[in-house]
Amino acid sequence: MIKQLILDLIELYQKTISEVTPHSCRYQPTCSQYAR
Repeated sequence: MIKQLILDLIELYQKTISEVTPHSCRYQPTCSQYAR
Protein backbone atom coordinates (compact mmCIF):
# COMPACT_ATOMS: atom_id res chain seq x y z
CA MET A 1 0.00 0.00 0.00
CA ILE A 2 2.73 2.49 0.92
CA LYS A 3 4.83 1.30 -2.00
CA GLN A 4 1.97 2.00 -4.40
CA LEU A 5 1.47 5.45 -2.88
CA ILE A 6 5.13 6.29 -3.40
CA LEU A 7 5.03 5.03 -6.98
CA ASP A 8 1.92 7.10 -7.63
CA LEU A 9 3.61 10.20 -6.21
CA ILE A 10 6.64 9.61 -8.44
CA GLU A 11 4.39 9.24 -11.46
CA LEU A 12 2.53 12.43 -10.53
CA TYR A 13 5.86 14.27 -10.23
CA GLN A 14 7.04 12.96 -13.60
CA LYS A 15 3.87 14.05 -15.36
CA THR A 16 3.52 17.49 -13.76
CA ILE A 17 6.45 19.13 -12.04
CA SER A 18 9.28 17.62 -14.07
CA GLU A 19 7.59 18.65 -17.31
CA VAL A 20 7.66 22.35 -16.43
CA THR A 21 11.04 22.57 -14.71
CA PRO A 22 14.36 22.61 -16.54
CA HIS A 23 16.06 19.26 -16.83
CA SER A 24 18.64 19.26 -14.08
CA CYS A 25 19.36 15.57 -13.71
CA ARG A 26 22.52 14.57 -15.54
CA TYR A 27 21.78 10.87 -15.31
CA GLN A 28 19.91 8.68 -17.76
CA PRO A 29 17.52 7.22 -16.71
CA THR A 30 16.60 10.01 -14.34
CA CYS A 31 16.40 9.34 -10.64
CA SER A 32 12.62 9.29 -10.64
CA GLN A 33 12.55 6.90 -13.61
CA TYR A 34 15.05 4.62 -11.90
CA ALA A 35 13.01 4.55 -8.69
CA ARG A 36 10.03 3.11 -10.52
